[in-house]
Amino acid sequence: MKTLRAQRIERSVIDQFVRSATAVGALVTEGGDCESRADMKHKFSISLKEARESQYWLRIIEDAFAPIGVDLTEINALLNEVIAMLVASRNTLSK
Repeated sequence: MKTLRAQRIERSVIDQFVRSATAVGALVTEGGDCESRADMKHKFSISLKEARESQYWLRIIEDAFAPIGVDLTEINALLNEVIAMLVASRNTLSK
């Protein structure tokens, strides 16, 4: 049985992942109403940072839950695709 402290730490890590992962979509959506290309590029850049932070938290979660057989490979693959799209979008906006 896990201690209450361990449960709180796990919950905190999962909450961090949820916050960073949901920020990605919120920032991209917000970028759709930007007043300039520079502003849109900025929103996409922040979204990219949040996506990379999400990868970090996902690795922490995967390591923590690996002993019970949790496999987050598919989620990580989707996150890699999102990162690739954000990088391409940001590069396009830089031209």
